Amino acid sequence: IELTYLHALAKQQIEPAKTHERLAELALQNTANARCAFEYAYSFIQLGQYAQALEWQLKITDAKFIQSAAYQEQLGDIYYFLGRSQEALSYWRKATEYGEGSSVLSKKITQQTYVQAP
Repeated sequence: IELTYLHALAKQQIEPAKTHERLAELALQNTANARCAFEYAYSFIQLGQYAQALEWQLKITDAKFIQSAAYQEQLGDIYYFLGRSQEALSYWRKATEYGEGSSVLSKKITQQTYVQAP
């Protein structure tokens, strides 16, 4: 429940520094927890720290989690923000193999650019 709450805070940009700090604590305390690392990576995206977001995204080793639309789409987003648009497009397409993804995933693919989910 706490991770869901923290994700909502990060998405809404509510107290981003405090949210990021709490996610850091959780990620470092639960290094085997893919969801913690995923949400921590997301908080780096929200802070515009894309290299760190990529670092934490790639620390996730849980095969089942990696084979999810959410993981693949977020990885695509990170690559897009790092200026690696072809890799971004590749991961956005891969996300569709694992599920629906966000409500804007198909737009990201057709427009070949990042689209913010509502």
